[in-house]
Amino acid sequence: MATGFLQSVNSGTTAAGFLDDDSRARTQRRNSEQFFIVAAMIAAWAALAFVFSLPDRDEPLTVGGLDLLGLGKVVSRVGGLVFLVAVNLMMVHQMKIRVVVFYMAGFIAFFCWSVATITWSALPAVSAGQLMSLAVLMMLGATIARVVESDHGVRMLLFHLSLLLVIRATVMVLCYVAMGADAVSREHNSFFHSTDAAETASIGIVVLATSMMGFPTLLTRTLFYPGMIVFGMLFMIAQNRLTMIITPPVFLLIFLMNGNRQGLVKLGFLCSLIVPAVMLADPGLEVFSKLVGSTEQYAMRSGDDNTLTTFSGRTELWEAIWQEYLKSPIMGLGYFVTSTTGELDVWFVPRNYTAHNQLFQVLATTGMIGLVLFFSGLAIPFRLVMSKLFLKDSRGRAARSVAVIFIWLALWGLLNSSFSGPLGTSSIAFWIIVGLAVGRLRRPPEGLVPGQIAA
Repeated sequence: MATGFLQSVNSGTTAAGFLDDDSRARTQRRNSEQFFIVAAMIAAWAALAFVFSLPDRDEPLTVGGLDLLGLGKVVSRVGGLVFLVAVNLMMVHQMKIRVVVFYMAGFIAFFCWSVATITWSALPAVSAGQLMSLAVLMMLGATIARVVESDHGVRMLLFHLSLLLVIRATVMVLCYVAMGADAVSREHNSFFHSTDAAETASIGIVVLATSMMGFPTLLTRTLFYPGMIVFGMLFMIAQNRLTMIITPPVFLLIFLMNGNRQGLVKLGFLCSLIVPAVMLADPGLEVFSKLVGSTEQYAMRSGDDNTLTTFSGRTELWEAIWQEYLKSPIMGLGYFVTSTTGELDVWFVPRNYTAHNQLFQVLATTGMIGLVLFFSGLAIPFRLVMSKLFLKDSRGRAARSVAVIFIWLALWGLLNSSFSGPLGTSSIAFWIIVGLAVGRLRRPPEGLVPGQIAA
C-alpha cells in the first residue's frame, strides 16, 4: 500500500512537472510573440516618421538631387529593411521563412517583375526609391506572418497598429492647431496633404473599432475613446468626401460582423440623441457646412468648374494615363511611373501623378503582367479569409477583422492609389493585415498541433 501511495505521489509530481513545463513553454512563446510584434512595429514607426513634406519642396527625381528629407526617407527605409531582416534571423521557433515564401509567392513575383520595369522606366531613380518602400512593406508583412500565431498576438498587433495611427493623427491635429492650413491642406505647400490626413483618420477609426470589437484588451479600451476623439477631429479637418461616404457604413459593418447587438443598440440610441440635438443647435446646418466645406470650395480644388462632374478631375487624369498605358499595355510604364516621359500635363501642373485608383496604378506602371502577379499574391490571403470567415471561433473573428479592413482599403482605393501607391498609413495597414491573414489564419486552432484535426 505504501509503495502504491509513493508511486501515485511520484506520478502526480511528474504530471505537475509536465504541466509546469508546458505552461512555461506557452509563456515563453507568448512573450516571444509579443517581443517580435513590437520589433516589427518599430520598423513601421520608422517608415512613417518621414511621411510628410516641406512647404514648396519639389520631389527629387535623381539620387544626386536628394535633400535632407529625402535622405531621411532613404535612411529610414534602408534601416527598416535591415532591421526587419535582423529580426527574422532571430526567429528560431517561429514559422519557417520558406512557408512564408510559399504563401507570399505571388507578391514576391510581383516585386521581382517591378524591379525589372526599372530598365524601361522614364524615372528609374523614382522607381527604385519606391521599390525600396515596397521591399520594406513586404518584409513587414512577412515578419508579421511569421510571428502572429495566437489570439494574444492578434490583440497586440491590432493595438499597436491602432496606437501608431492615433499618434500620427494626433501629430497632424496638433500641427493644424499650431499652423492652420500650412500644416494640413489640399495644397502642396503644406506638411500633410488633406488626403493623407483623411486616410489616417478613416482607417484609424476602422482599425481601432475592429480591435475594440473583435479583440479587446485593457490597453485598447483605454485608447478607444481618446483615439476616436482625435480621429474625429482630423476627420473634420481633412474635409474629404470619400471618407465621409465610406467610413460610416464600414464602421456599422464592424458591429454587425462581430455580432455586438448591445453595442449596435447603444450606437443607434446615441445617434437618435445626437441628430435632434444638432438640428436644434444648428437648424440651418451652417456649422456643418463650414466643417465639410462648401460646393464652391470643392469646385476650386483644381481650378476647373467641371471638377464636380468628373470626380475632381480624376477622369481627366485617368484618360491621360490610359493613353500612356496603351503605349506599353503588357509590360507597363515602369514601377510608380504613369507616363513614357515621366510627366503628365494635367491639373495645370506637369508631374508624375499616381493613378488615383489602386488597380489602375498597378496596371499602368507594371502592365498586365504585373496586375496578374499582384492578383495572384492577393489570392492566398483572400482564400484564407473566406475559408475562415463564418467560423464561430477566434479564427473566424480574426478573418472578419481582416475582411472589414480589406473592405475599407478596397473602397478607399476606388479614387486613391492606396496600398499600391506611396508609403503611407493605408499601405502600412495593408501589408500588416496580409501578414496577419497568412500568419493566424493558416494555423490550427490554439491547443492543436499541425496535423491534428479540430473537433
